[in-house]
Amino acid sequence: MKEAYIVRKNHLGFALLMKFCLLFSISSYGQLTIIIEDIPDNTPSNSQIYMASTLNQWNPADKDYKFIRDSLEIFTLTIDSLTPEQELQFKLTLGTWQLVEVDNFGAELINRTYTYTQLDTLYISVIAWNSPNERKKMKSTLSHNVEVINDSFYMPQLERYRKIWVYLPPDYDMEEDSEYPVLYMHDGQNLFDRATSFSGEWQVDERLNALFEEGYTVPIVIGIDHGNATRFNEYSIVDVEEPKIDAEGELYLRFIVETLKPYVDSHYRTIPEKESTSIMGSSLGGLISTYAISMYPNIFGSAGLFSSSYWLDDTIYDLPYDLINTRIYQLCGSEEADNTVANCTHMNEVFLRNSENSDQIKFVIIEGGEHNEKLWSSGFDDAIIFLLNPPLD
Repeated sequence: MKEAYIVRKNHLGFALLMKFCLLFSISSYGQLTIIIEDIPDNTPSNSQIYMASTLNQWNPADKDYKFIRDSLEIFTLTIDSLTPEQELQFKLTLGTWQLVEVDNFGAELINRTYTYTQLDTLYISVIAWNSPNERKKMKSTLSHNVEVINDSFYMPQLERYRKIWVYLPPDYDMEEDSEYPVLYMHDGQNLFDRATSFSGEWQVDERLNALFEEGYTVPIVIGIDHGNATRFNEYSIVDVEEPKIDAEGELYLRFIVETLKPYVDSHYRTIPEKESTSIMGSSLGGLISTYAISMYPNIFGSAGLFSSSYWLDDTIYDLPYDLINTRIYQLCGSEEADNTVANCTHMNEVFLRNSENSDQIKFVIIEGGEHNEKLWSSGFDDAIIFLLNPPLD
């Protein structure tokens, strides 16, 4: 059995390093070479291997971070954009998150973490690649009160189709006159079922069922699958050159507000008003949820923002935020990319300035938390209690 994780550094001699520093001291950037020493035997012969990381917004198929293969089947990537002591988090893929590296048991790996010094060479090995076909054989963890509304729900604003899930509270079929708040969530593949997730699930259904048994109010949850290759576009409202993003976030939010929400309100027993309509997401999903409460303050009365990718758009701090009667729960982990905590702290200050009641704003930093579903799942209960079960005055 291969070792679960192989990372080895090769530092050049002190004299060579000092010579480099003298020659190039005018530059603040240095070079890192990553060499893949071993790949799984079943890796397709024509495969391209990419690095998805904090350097390229976790793009799984970024041509600028593609490894070069030599005649000896050695894969090499050279990076020239790191500064001393900069932390790099990354994973390897075959061009899609469906084909990300995994461990010997097919389970997700934590992000590889490396702190750059100067002129380093990093040797790594890939144990296995995630297999969608094997994933299909995985036992479903879907609860009985989760179903698919439509595998191909039409999105007229974007002229494409998307899978939409619905979670119904445990008493939905027993309380025929009851109406329920609604929570809209992004990245639907990762919310309810391990068999459809590619990096772990939130366990939204199990957690809400447990909260219900404890007497808490739980919402109808609408899960919207991301569009794989269109995910970056749909979750941003600003165009970006690197990585290339053609923003479609405004159209995506219009889909939720103008098409999906009216459908849900007409087909399920919902409380349609702002105070009972929430939106929640992580990473880019947290970013688009932040846009949502700015652009539609009369639609969304609360938001759960997990490890939001605020680095993608500096203008987000300057957007108008009408937070009257709006509750916001924000969470990030201390071990995420270097600027995550600082960015979330900055955004929390923005929220507080625009809220008439600081008790409606909550910001949590999880010590040791990393950028993954495990972190976001761990904070989900607290978010639901804060957003939908506030203490009585």
